[in-house]
Amino acid sequence: MKSPSFAELYSYDEAWIPSSLPDDTPPEVAVGEMYARQHGMLLHDMLSGKRLEIDPKKLFVDYYRWIAEEWQPLRAEIKAYDYDVDAQNAMRIVIGFHKRNEPMRSLWSFPGSDNSDETSIRRNNFTSISMQNIALYSVESIVERARRASIENRLRYLSDDDEVEQVYRSMVEGDLAEADGALALINASRQKRFPFDIVAAPPQFERGSGGNKGRNVDYIAVGRGDAAGHSIGVQVKARATLEDMETYQGDHCVLLCAATDLGDTAHRRTNMASSYLAHVSWAGSLAVSVLDQIKTVGRGKKNAGSDDFIRKYFATLPPYQQKHILTLIAKAKSVERCDPNGLARASNIVGDRIMHKLIV
Repeated sequence: MKSPSFAELYSYDEAWIPSSLPDDTPPEVAVGEMYARQHGMLLHDMLSGKRLEIDPKKLFVDYYRWIAEEWQPLRAEIKAYDYDVDAQNAMRIVIGFHKRNEPMRSLWSFPGSDNSDETSIRRNNFTSISMQNIALYSVESIVERARRASIENRLRYLSDDDEVEQVYRSMVEGDLAEADGALALINASRQKRFPFDIVAAPPQFERGSGGNKGRNVDYIAVGRGDAAGHSIGVQVKARATLEDMETYQGDHCVLLCAATDLGDTAHRRTNMASSYLAHVSWAGSLAVSVLDQIKTVGRGKKNAGSDDFIRKYFATLPPYQQKHILTLIAKAKSVERCDPNGLARASNIVGDRIMHKLIV
């Protein structure tokens, strides 16, 4: 779809705020929403070919500072707060951009950039960093899910009788599906035959479509090279329903089903009284594939990984935190099966789906 036509489908600066958002929402959430919408305004101008109203350098510096100083404490505060289900969902919606954008925020430097060799080298480095980030941000959920789904915890994660656990499972599977979707999209964008860049969708594109749910997207693919001047949205679902397929259609959007497109399924026991293995949604397989490349034992352990990014990342952490993260990575590897070809297979499927609709 032509980028200006795609941008016209979305508001320039408005985004829906859930009415169930708690009155005592931390004020930092409003600051984060401001930065998120500024990303949307910047993207809107870029796609429309207009003069940029937002200075990208200033925005990125200010946003990075907010991420470093406010975001992690804010996530911990929200996680510890005793919200009801509606308030939890509202909060997840409002902070959704930051959860998806933080680990891949460096990719905002590429839409609209040139195709020089220097840019290609930077793109290759930054996409690799983003994929490592996304996997590392997923590791706690992967390990905690395995604990809750264990026989020792009476398979509670997969119980249909525990309403609270069902809400938790829906959130975890949704977050891990979005992470895997981002990994497949970013990995596809590293191939020459898939000339597009990926950014997380700002609020105007995620929840600012004037009540038209079918326009809400999680990520945006911006064409480059032969595909320059074209853009398309991507919506990721843990397991897409027939209603989802009818809702997210049209030239502006590609619907990805984590279960079918990304291989995010598993066979698991769901009943303590039966040994039957049910076929269930089980997102996070691509994150595990990336984690599997990180060394946690042997000679590589001293350097905390197998490449420069991991070594530099761990060098910024205190020793106790390094050990904690390495332990989580090792646990994630031990509790989840890694398909060595899963990421490449999913990336090819996703890349073909994007290119089929990107230039129409």
